Amino acid sequence: RLMGTAWDGWANLHPDERHMVFVTQDIQRALEAALAGGRGWGEIWFGPEAVFDPRAEGKLYVYGDLPLIVVTLTSRALGTTDWGSTLLLGRNLTAVVEASTVLGVFMLGLRLGGRPIAALAAAALMAMAPTSLQLANFYTVDAWLSALCLWTLVALAALIGPEGRLRHAVAAGALAGLAGACKVTAAALILPALVAIVLIWRQRGARTALATTAVGLTVGIAIFRLANPSAFAGTGFWGLSLSTEMLADFAEVRAYIRDPGPPSNWQWLAGYPTTALARDAFLFGTGPVLGLLALVGLWRRPAGMAWLLLAALAGHLVLNATGEVRALRYLAPVVPLAAVLSVPAL
Repeated sequence: RLMGTAWDGWANLHPDERHMVFVTQDIQRALEAALAGGRGWGEIWFGPEAVFDPRAEGKLYVYGDLPLIVVTLTSRALGTTDWGSTLLLGRNLTAVVEASTVLGVFMLGLRLGGRPIAALAAAALMAMAPTSLQLANFYTVDAWLSALCLWTLVALAALIGPEGRLRHAVAAGALAGLAGACKVTAAALILPALVAIVLIWRQRGARTALATTAVGLTVGIAIFRLANPSAFAGTGFWGLSLSTEMLADFAEVRAYIRDPGPPSNWQWLAGYPTTALARDAFLFGTGPVLGLLALVGLWRRPAGMAWLLLAALAGHLVLNATGEVRALRYLAPVVPLAAVLSVPAL
């Protein structure tokens, strides 16, 4: 994933990636100005003049703040905030974050299949999945979302296991909050979270299920507030009113994708049926080998942890395969799920 980082000769050809770099550089400058002006970190994070605001000066932005904040703070620590360094750092951090899904697949594979060799094979297939390799070389949010959604499932799988404790609920809530701070489609995690609650209710009773839900939900909201400050209009940590600018940007993008004027919209308006998306996901998302093994694994009667995976799969497909814009990269969180589901076949 760290090979071919300069695949475009640093021409920055990906339009979303180019926008991410523009926004990151604006935040870098705003942070330096705030620190030079003597503002403390609490005011920088939650003050009335938000520094980590990707929509400052009327910019359009519909993703989460987490990748922007991580790249901004890392670039400041390294003392490299020019355009080229920001692009390189953004791509490298994205590659590292995305590579962590290989370990996550291995850990979930052990829980699902029990045999280390099968889990290792699934992780290897994940390491070679075409869409995952490609997205690891872009400074965009899709790889961050995919990794954090998978790690949330790792925590949920531990939570419903015999060793499940409240600390696993804390981890699941924190990771889900971080996933939400990458992209709004992290809402797909609601389905596996509900499955986990039902399983805990059946195994350990209503009191434990309610306590687990309260802890996970509280931690998730708190982490989301910290990692995605621009989503809120209120000042201070407890200013939890949603940002009207963010909601307006979502509405503007929704109207934009229905506009027949921009050539980039013609592919959606011309028609890209679900069958075509499924074909492309099979050929270029997972790759044919992993895709076939995942389909075979789905025939196994689900039990326990498998319900978590199926719920997550359903959530991501409903949100990303049935909307107006059906881009293959939006199915990035499905690829590691396919790798884990291939374990029974392997």
